[in-house]
Amino acid sequence: MKDHRNLANKMNPERGYFLEYTTFDDKSETFYDDDARKITDRDLTIARSAMVPRGCTKFYDTAIGCVSRQQKRVDAVLHSLPRKLQDLIYEKSHLVTSIFATFTDGLDNASIADASALNRSIQRHKANYGATCLFLAANIDASSTGATCGFDEGLCMQMGSDRVSSAEALKICSGAMLRAATQQAPEFTRLERQRSNQRAPSAPSTQPNLSPPANSAPGLIFGSRRAYYNSLRTPAVQPAPRLVRQNKVYFNLRSPPSN
Repeated sequence: MKDHRNLANKMNPERGYFLEYTTFDDKSETFYDDDARKITDRDLTIARSAMVPRGCTKFYDTAIGCVSRQQKRVDAVLHSLPRKLQDLIYEKSHLVTSIFATFTDGLDNASIADASALNRSIQRHKANYGATCLFLAANIDASSTGATCGFDEGLCMQMGSDRVSSAEALKICSGAMLRAATQQAPEFTRLERQRSNQRAPSAPSTQPNLSPPANSAPGLIFGSRRAYYNSLRTPAVQPAPRLVRQNKVYFNLRSPPSN
């Protein structure tokens, strides 16, 4: 939201830079619904606190509702323009930019609508309003789920479920939205996809490592900790024995042995 506020103040569009911020669990809640230039620090704080995982996932209904409201806002702007300008914008839809981005951390389990209904909604949004539609998902396959719901492959991105990678994914999506708003290619790059799905480094384990040492024989299994630690002092693969020269011994096989 902060990035959009900065861009809105920089561009200062005559007809406004409208932004809606909605979250969902078993119900949808809209926390911001106004011109991005009016976003306050308090709005940003509220938005952060709203981004917490909860039990249910009302994804389809929420996404369809957001798309419908965005279309109504675009229609209201277009109808306020002179007729000639309306015709020009309908022929060149990029003159009014529509961007829809959604995130989910699981499959829908609370909507009345289904994936097919969302697919139809997204397809109409792209065809009739020239909208850029982005889809990010954690804990499910973003590419296949996004395709089922109508999103283009290049605008679907897998995100991690941990705090580090999910925060990175949100930054990356914001950057893609800003590219779309300034008529640049919004597709996620390979590097962005890697950064959005990287796992946070885990804390070092305090448990002893009972796996065989690197120089052990294949298939070697230790039955106890003592056997394992003894193996650290004595290599499992013993060095080859050295050749020892022996003295020659001669036997006289012709004469009988002496008593």
